[in-house]
Amino acid sequence: MSLWELCDPISGHAVLYWYRQNLGQGLEFLIYFQGTGAVDESGLRSDRVSATWPEGSVSTLKIQHTEQGDSAMYFCASSLTTA
Repeated sequence: MSLWELCDPISGHAVLYWYRQNLGQGLEFLIYFQGTGAVDESGLRSDRVSATWPEGSVSTLKIQHTEQGDSAMYFCASSLTTA
């Protein structure tokens, strides 16, 4: 079984982040994009998890061969620039 999460960022935003949150815990960084490419993928610790953000489109977070440990809330956020 696979999971796809979609994120439609605010128009004009150039930065997009993906996070996950396990029950009772804080947000855990997964990946962030700036422009058309991934800048930091350090939170993607499994080759089963990937994300894309084609220019001018929705971002997709994909988890292949889901496991019980993948059960969490997944969030995306977008911004005009990095802080």
